[in-house]
Amino acid sequence: MRQEWLSYLDEIGVPQRHIGIVEKKIDEVSKIFGVEILRIFISNKRTEDQQEEFKSLWLFTADKAIECKNFISKDDYDVLYFDHKVTYVNIIKSNYDDRDNPVQESSLSAICFLTTSNLSCTLNAVNINVKFLLNIIKEVYLANLV
Repeated sequence: MRQEWLSYLDEIGVPQRHIGIVEKKIDEVSKIFGVEILRIFISNKRTEDQQEEFKSLWLFTADKAIECKNFISKDDYDVLYFDHKVTYVNIIKSNYDDRDNPVQESSLSAICFLTTSNLSCTLNAVNINVKFLLNIIKEVYLANLV
């Protein structure tokens, strides 16, 4: 696994026992779909009792977003082919401004995007993971708006 991905997983607090699962999913998806994974992201949310919960592992190629839903316990994959044609992006964020305010424990963000074939997906982030989600928005979705 790439060092930058290990650093990301460490920074967002993924337990060591789950890092092997992430590595397995990356290898498996690469083989099943015959793709090169360029970036990764893990959607996380807060539970009702304010605990962070990791939900989906997202794997990005040059033209696909692959969601490994409930990646810790399941093998359930959705593939979204966006062919560099994103028509809509919705960004919701709270308690975070990348210029003036550092990420806080209460920071959260969600994005939803739509492709020209009317397919959509939503990614969520809390705490420090918000800054990584905003980078995904810039590098993947906004770069592919038509």
